[in-house]
Amino acid sequence: SQDTCRTWARELMSSTGNVSPDDAMQLATDLIHTGKLTTFQLNSLLEPIPRPLALGPYRIVDTLSDLLGLNWVQATDIHRGTSLWCIQWTRDDLQRPSYKAWPPSVDLAKHHSRIDGPALDRWESVLAEPGYLACFCESLHGQPLSQLLSQGPLSVESSIRMMRDTVSAIAGLHDQDLIHGAITPESIWKCSEDQFRMRRDPIIPPQSPYSASWNSVITTPEILRHATAAPEFTLPGTEPSRQSDLYALGVVWAHALLGRIPWPKSDRLDTNGWKKTHQQVPIELPASCPEPVARCIRYLVAKNPSSRFRDASQLAKAIASLDGAS
Repeated sequence: SQDTCRTWARELMSSTGNVSPDDAMQLATDLIHTGKLTTFQLNSLLEPIPRPLALGPYRIVDTLSDLLGLNWVQATDIHRGTSLWCIQWTRDDLQRPSYKAWPPSVDLAKHHSRIDGPALDRWESVLAEPGYLACFCESLHGQPLSQLLSQGPLSVESSIRMMRDTVSAIAGLHDQDLIHGAITPESIWKCSEDQFRMRRDPIIPPQSPYSASWNSVITTPEILRHATAAPEFTLPGTEPSRQSDLYALGVVWAHALLGRIPWPKSDRLDTNGWKKTHQQVPIELPASCPEPVARCIRYLVAKNPSSRFRDASQLAKAIASLDGAS
């Protein structure tokens, strides 16, 4: 607030020998050095059209673009002092063609904010004002599966643990008639030795992985989106479903065991090549993969949706039976 800024200015003027407040950059530098202002906040204020740094009860303190992608920032709850992640858009952002073609849904975000679970990320609130739209979620500690796999494949035991957590998360969404629609190694985080968490997109409605207007808040390389696209997406008008979520889980499981995308020539496939691959080519698995695990994965990635597990609950039971499979 302006009153807070005036108080800080008076404090700084006193502590620095009454430096003139007319020296705006000196004052800003001192505010950064004393922890009152972040470099990100200063840069935001200096933009031709400044982005808001206070949204409802939240203060925007830093960018998370390197970690999470465009429009992600770190926020602090002013009243509780807790740190949160925030995805935010200005009016200009939402005028981009991809958002106009596939706009955010505040109603969807409110639905997601009411759903919680130990293996799901927690979305706290959505703020929609004339000049901006923002969603706030808890901060996750750890690293995405994609980064973890850059160091090598998971063990069978770790992959089963990952699947238990992620299937629990997906079952919680499906039970509330919500489709994830963006399951890739970017949406699964290892938060501790014993826990994986599923990130979700609470505000952009799920869409085909091949969509030209793809703008999920979970920043995902095109190759990973296409690698997890169920065969039925080759049909025009196909929408994400429970079955396409299960297919994506199977691909991610195989990816985790191999340490790479489990389809041949994946780095050379165009969109048509990916569609033919999902329709015709068997998924790749390591030779050392135990047969009970391989059987689960093959059920998940069956070309015909009716040949897959019926739902996430049936998959959870199959995974529970894998104790000792490693």
